Parts: sequence; structure tokens; C-alpha cells
Amino acid sequence: MANIYDRVIKEIIEPALRPLAEIALGLRFGDALEIEDKIQYTLEREADHLKM
Repeated sequence: MANIYDRVIKEIIEPALRPLAEIALGLRFGDALEIEDKIQYTLEREADHLKM
């Protein structure tokens, strides 16, 4: 389900943010750089149950 929202943000909302900020806030932007995501991997595992 998260992939759907990520796709919506990247395809629809992200391109509209710059013009919206320019109109609503009166801001002007230069060039924008896309920063790659860093995905962290871990081997730690936690139990998903409680012991009493």
C-alpha cells in the first residue's frame, strides 16, 4: 500500500509543489537536485510476542 502513495507523491504532488509555492508564497527557486534515498538494512530482529 505504501508503494501506491509513494507513486502518487512522485507523479502528481511533487511536480505541483514548485508552482504552488511560487504562487502562494511568492518564492522563486533555482535548480533542484534529487537526492537518492539511503535504505538501511539491519540484521537485528525483535520478537513480536510478550513473555509473562
